[in-house]
Amino acid sequence: MEIRIEVFQETCDGIKTREIGEYPILLLDDVLTEQFIQHAAKIIEKRYQFLAILQEWAKPIHSGISRNLEELKIQYKPSLHVLETIGLSKIIEVL
Repeated sequence: MEIRIEVFQETCDGIKTREIGEYPILLLDDVLTEQFIQHAAKIIEKRYQFLAILQEWAKPIHSGISRNLEELKIQYKPSLHVLETIGLSKIIEVL
């Protein structure tokens, strides 16, 4: 029996398979990568939302501590170049 690992083909739904002998094997890396991207985008979006809430909550506290000499601004800078205003679908495109 000959093993052909080098042969790749695309299935109709875009999931890659690898042929080993006569048996196609699903490449889980692609499926897991897609799931990772979806979850990572949601995490980035939720972090932006959380930090907006945190800033509104912490702003008056910080203002009282600094006797109104400073203004608190919390800024999230993810390693990707995405802005808070671009939305989930655009974050997924960037990932």
